Amino acid sequence: MSSLVPAYTPRWLWRTYRFFERLPIPFWLVGTVVVVASAVAHHLVAWEMGLVPRGRLNPYLSAVGLYAVVVPSVWQLLNRQAMHAFRELESRLGKGRIDVTLPRFLSMPAWLALVAVVVGAVGGYLEFHRTAAQLVPMSQVVLPWLGAINWIVTGSVVTLCVFRAVVQIWLLRRLFEQIDLDLFNPAPVYTLSRCCAAYAVTGLLVGHGLVLLSMPSYYLSTSGLLYVGIVTLVAIVIFVAPLSAVHGRMRLAKEALLGQIGEDQKRINDRLHVAINHDSLTDIDQLRLAVAALKEQREVLERLPVWPWRGQTIRGLVPALLVPLIVYLSQRLLSMTLGI
Repeated sequence: MSSLVPAYTPRWLWRTYRFFERLPIPFWLVGTVVVVASAVAHHLVAWEMGLVPRGRLNPYLSAVGLYAVVVPSVWQLLNRQAMHAFRELESRLGKGRIDVTLPRFLSMPAWLALVAVVVGAVGGYLEFHRTAAQLVPMSQVVLPWLGAINWIVTGSVVTLCVFRAVVQIWLLRRLFEQIDLDLFNPAPVYTLSRCCAAYAVTGLLVGHGLVLLSMPSYYLSTSGLLYVGIVTLVAIVIFVAPLSAVHGRMRLAKEALLGQIGEDQKRINDRLHVAINHDSLTDIDQLRLAVAALKEQREVLERLPVWPWRGQTIRGLVPALLVPLIVYLSQRLLSMTLGI
């Protein structure tokens, strides 16, 4: 990957990630140190100020450092998933069969990335002073500058991922258009659909997981419901939008093959009637075999799915989509049961 880094844009973003990759210690260890150090620093200040009893851990103060570690890692995780999908696709189709290269798929125009970072940073900062202040008031007095940095980083990376997802949806649709559809060998299509599902599941699990660790009450707030709706909608769009066009192509391809079999059956039936009228038993036996073969072909073709994904792909996506609903219903049930 290192030899390809200059081909990716924006270069400043890729070089930043490359810097952390080149550190002499693994990134997971760096992340662990950052999270632990953040939790310790926040708790020491909170204990000193008397906001939290000494020795007691606060969920938000313990998890706030995760934002600056986990969210940026999502970008690289999505990159690795895309690289794996492209390698699998090239192994099935052969190099040179598609004109959307991996660097192009993983890149963003520099100006668009800058806009995403600015929009995300401003949004994260404002959300920190609005939502965090409302749900966790101590966030505004316990190292507020560090909390703001975490929210700014989160907002920037999330917005980058969303903006790039929009670009990638367009590129994925181009990829699907370049694949020669074969209903009897849909493996290339399934490869890309798994990539779309992996993107959606990763975004859902990370987005909801961080909230559950730090501010579970966020789901009961107005901002939380809006957040859940946006995250879920983006995940569905990332999965469905690139695949909608190929579903139509697969359906039309299946109808065309069924129409061709119908024409063959009509010709065989016409010849069969002629053979019967002329008492040509040899022709009748041969035509009966042809009718049986066409019938078998039709039955096989009718059972072929026209959805560009396997069943297990959907089964892996649905639980992630249901996470916010399960969390919300569980919290409402606990609130009603405990009267809080």
